[in-house]
Parts: sequence; C-alpha cells; structure tokens
Amino acid sequence: MKRNAFLLAALLLGVALYLFDREGGIGERAPLVLKERPALEAGASAGNGQGRTRAPDLPPDPGARAAAAGSSGRTAARVREDDGTTRHFRAMVVGPNGRLGDARVRAYSEGRLVGETRSERSGRFDLALPSPLPSLILRVDAPGLAFLERDLGPQVAGGAQNLGNLFLRPGSELAGLVEDTEGRPIAGARVQVSTLRGHTIEVGVGETLRSDAKGRFRFAVAPEGSVVLTARAEGFGETSVEFQHRPRAEARIVLPPGHELRIRVVDTSGTALPDVLLWIRSEAPGSPPRSARTDETGRATFSYLATSTWNLRAEKTGYKPSAMFRVEADKKEIEMRLVAWPGGRGRVETVEGLAPPPGTRVFTLPMSTRGDLAGRLSGGTEVAEDGSFRLIDLRPGDYRAIVRAPGYADGTSRPFHVSDRGEVDIGVIRVDHGGNLELRLRLDGKPVGGVRAELLERAPVPAQLFAPPTRPIDSMPASTADGLLTLENLTPGRIWLILRGEGVTPRSLGPFSITTGDTGRPGPIELEPGAPIRGTVLDPTGAPVAGARLHIRGTRASVPFLTTEADGSFETPPLPVGTYRVETNAVIGGRSLRAPDSQVRIDGKSAGSCEIRFEDGGS
Repeated sequence: MKRNAFLLAALLLGVALYLFDREGGIGERAPLVLKERPALEAGASAGNGQGRTRAPDLPPDPGARAAAAGSSGRTAARVREDDGTTRHFRAMVVGPNGRLGDARVRAYSEGRLVGETRSERSGRFDLALPSPLPSLILRVDAPGLAFLERDLGPQVAGGAQNLGNLFLRPGSELAGLVEDTEGRPIAGARVQVSTLRGHTIEVGVGETLRSDAKGRFRFAVAPEGSVVLTARAEGFGETSVEFQHRPRAEARIVLPPGHELRIRVVDTSGTALPDVLLWIRSEAPGSPPRSARTDETGRATFSYLATSTWNLRAEKTGYKPSAMFRVEADKKEIEMRLVAWPGGRGRVETVEGLAPPPGTRVFTLPMSTRGDLAGRLSGGTEVAEDGSFRLIDLRPGDYRAIVRAPGYADGTSRPFHVSDRGEVDIGVIRVDHGGNLELRLRLDGKPVGGVRAELLERAPVPAQLFAPPTRPIDSMPASTADGLLTLENLTPGRIWLILRGEGVTPRSLGPFSITTGDTGRPGPIELEPGAPIRGTVLDPTGAPVAGARLHIRGTRASVPFLTTEADGSFETPPLPVGTYRVETNAVIGGRSLRAPDSQVRIDGKSAGSCEIRFEDGGS
C-alpha cells in the first residue's frame, strides 16, 4: 500500500512539473506586465520629459503603420497560412533565467517600422511582416537586459524563417560625451548605440537618446563588448565610432562641421521622377552608405553629412540605374537624368474579340523560364479597360508574356526580343475558355471533401509528393463534401495533379489531356488514408532545438528535408501506412550533431509521435 501511495505521489509530481514548464507556473495567473525602463536620467529629450527619444524620428507612412498594427500584439505560435504577401519570422526569446515572456520584438525596413509583436509566456513569437522587403533589421529588448539586433538582409515574398533561440544578456551603463572639433560640448545631439555596423541613424537600429546641456549622455543598459556609437546634431556631420564597452568606460564622440547635398531627378524629357531611390557613399574609409527617396517634385536632401565629397547612385523601377562620382555637397541642387529601360506594348482580347474582363493581368517571363500551371506567378501588369498593356523594366533578352483573365484559360504571347533600341510590339494575345476536368474522389469507399489539387505541367517526381506545395494550399481548388473536384478553364495540353488533404496520403495523377470546350470526367479516384508524424527535437538539456534538419525514410514514402520550428516541433505531410525511421541532425554549441534515430509507426488513422533528444557527447 505504501509503495502504491509513493508511486501515485511521484506521478502527480511529474504532471505538476510538466505543467509548470509548459505554462510557466501551476494553474492560472495574471500575465506579467513589464514597464519600460528610462534610457536617460540626465538631460531632457526633445520628444518627452524623461530624456528619452525613440529612434528613429520618421515621416508618416500609412502602409508601415498598417503593417505594424496588423502584426502587433501577441500572435499565434504557429501560423501556416501564406498568401504570398506575408512572411513569418519565428523564434524563442531566452534570458539569463530561461525563456522570456513579453519581450518586445520590432522589425525595421529602410528606416521604417514594418511590424512588431511581443513574445508569449513561453518565450515564443511569430512575427508576420509584409513581403518582399528590401532590407530587414530585427530588434528584441526586455527591461533590465541589453537589447539584441539582427540584420536579416533582403527578404523574399511569402514563406517563413525560423531564427532559433534569441538570447538577451545582461548589460551595463554606457556613458559618454559629444563635442565638436574644438573640444566644446554639443547639447541636444542625437546619440545612438547599436551592435550593427554600417548603418546611419535613420535606419532605426539600436537605442537613441539626446545629450544634455553639457554634451553628456547615458544609456542605462547597453550590450557589453564592441558597439557602434553614432551621433548627429544640427550644423554638424553625423559620425560613427566603434567603442569597446565595459563597465565604467566612457565614450567620446567628435562631430565635424556638417554639409548638405540636394538632388533633383528627372527623365530624359525633364519631367520630375518621384520615388527614386538614391544612395550616397563617401570615399572616407568605413563610411556607411545613406539612402533617401525623391518626393513628388523629384527632390531629396541629405543633411548631417560629415564630408563634402560623395558618390551618388539613383535607382527606379523601369529606368536604368545612374551614377555620379565626387559630387560636392555645397547646398547647390544637382540634377540627375534617368533613361527608361526598353519595354513592350500589346493588347489582350477574348476569343469573342472583346476586351478582357476586369482583373486581367500580364506576366513577363524569360524564355528560359519554365511555365507553371500551378499559379506561382505574382504581381504582373494590370490590363487597361480596352485590353492594352505596357510592360516596363525589361532587360535585353528573349521573353514571352502570359495573360491571366478571370473566366478564361491562360493565354501566351509569341516569343519577343527586347533590345536597347526601344519598345517592342508584342501584338495581340487571345484568351480562350479552355477545358475543364471533373474528378470524383473517395476515401475508404466514401466521398471525401477538402482535398486540394496542385496543378503541374510535367510528371512529378516522388519527392514532390511529400515536399511543400508550390503555392499556398488554401489557394488551390478543393473537392466538395460529395467528393467532386472541379478544375475550370485549364489551358489546352497535358497536365498532372498532386492531390493533398487532411487524412489523405498525397497522390499524383496524370497526364490528363485538356481540350478547349471539353470536360474530362475520369472514373472515381480512390485515395489512401494517411497520417502525419509529429514530434519535438530537444538538446541534451531538454531545451527545444530550432532549425534541426530531419530526413524521414519509409518503404513507401520519404520526406527528404524537414526543419523544426522555433519551439523545436515538426510535422510531416500525411504518410501512408508503414514504419518510418527519423534521422535528425543539428548544429548545437557550434558542433554538428546527429541524434539517435527514431522509429515511428503510421496506422493511417492517427498521427505518429516521437520525441527526439540529442545526447551529451553525440557525434
């Protein structure tokens, strides 16, 4: 009896510890509310009465505000939807005492805040940002700890990126002095501390405040080690210095006299060009590039320049890049002329000889690019009401144009060649109604709904069945509750399908011959039950491993490449009945390790599960 009581007590204790680790405590408790720490005690900020200025002071940007509002607050730990315009960034924030909840996560692109969120109590966050982005800097901070920054570079459209564990470490006070070349203190200078090099103060990295009346500044908490201090003030040039920060060390920043560069950009006819991206770089060693965009009048101004001579580059979609060298920043306006890239003109009409319906778009592909019936094309040029269109920003080469019109099959132009000689006449592209395909899908002899069809123009290889689909699955046609899957307005020719659905093993079908005006109705398609493998990968201490690589092998199916989420979890597509071996590799502590293989059985009814743990001293 005593032994049974002891076992029961041990079991209850294990459950309690599990809940504590999972939820951050036993039972429900109020969420932790964290107050922002003051960044400056001496000296008043121009932005508030507490001596703190948020970086950067930016012009209003409705798009950025909307993106920030849409992604602020706590977000779901796992968001699988992807409409091609949103990209997800997932990670876990960890502090000296473990996972950090309510850490603030902000994302900047070209100096604008494009999104923010806070980590959950478990330390995880999922930040959804508009995409693509020309640049991305991620900043994470929590009270009492030094902030963390990551320069993630340009970002493609859609998808997700796992950043692993983001560690916030203790910091210490950083104090210093801003003065001019004569040794006089400069009051009201904006001072920024960052761990990233090569950025100006507008980019939004680091922590920013203002110097007091004696030119002094003090950051309450800053990362220790190598940091970059950047300062600017009215009438002076912006200056960055590398500083080895350690407790009680004091920094000194000297600002030289400032210069100003004014630029106006026009086309070959003299018309002002707005939204031109301008880059300037000094020939001084270590000088970071600076950027700005022209306004409605084609003008842009660079202030707070520390040197008088700069190299200039201008970029705008549809125009050839242009450069000027050794430009003097003497407040006199400099004019740049941009030459348009060659393009093409054409017209779209329906098989009835009418203008296409609203929403028709034209996409340009190099002739070397394989066409794709799966719909991976994005963007494109909208066709005018009369069916005319103009394609711009084309480099010399051979192309074809694809037309997507609602209610019609895709239309394709004849090949056309683009050169520097001027615009090319693409001609008329006609769109027809195409053909249809109707499939009756069954599972265990019964109609099955919600099965999606991925369209391909060539036979898929086995690895494609269990790889991520070529486009968001929610945008693919799906079968109805009675098992009917209808594909309309397909381009004449041969197509293949991959059928995907919950509880269904992916299956390839085809080829199907599509004929204009006809509807193909093959016999009933019997699908095979399937179930995923779900699991978690842990390091030797029991912490989750993000970005671990898994290869899952079975006699009837194989998943060649899979990576874990920020919380160490993974999930395969539905797999057919059978036994599978899970091979796992990861880089932990700078070492490339392999975990012991796991065996998982799939019965076709319920998901298989496994916990993979790396061992101490593993190979």
